[in-house]
Formats: sequence, structure tokens, C-alpha cells
Amino acid sequence: FKMRCTAGRDLEGDAEPWGEWYGFRICPAGHVICGIQTQVEEVGTADDTTLNNIKLGCCQPI
Repeated sequence: FKMRCTAGRDLEGDAEPWGEWYGFRICPAGHVICGIQTQVEEVGTADDTTLNNIKLGCCQPI
């Protein structure tokens, strides 16, 4: 998981080399991240990916 702050700094977790990166999605000007949806995979016997399909919602701050 990687995020880019408004100051241009990137924050990144401990990533593994598997999976696909689709690039940054940017909230419109004047909006902030206000929601998150994820898919979590249960522990199995192989190929545990843990966190998938991250979707963030943007909204105008109050």
C-alpha cells in the first residue's frame, strides 16, 4: 500500500514483490480521503495476500 501526501511525500508499507500496481488515484482539489474499503484474505496454506482491492473515497471536508 502506498500513499502520496499533499506535500509530495510518499508513504509505503512493507510490500512484497507480488501483485500489480495501478498507480496513484488522486482526490479532486479541495477533497480529502474520507472512506476506505478493502478485501482481506483469510490465512491459507499458500499464496496469502492478506490485503487486496483497496478503494478510497474522497469528499469535501466539513
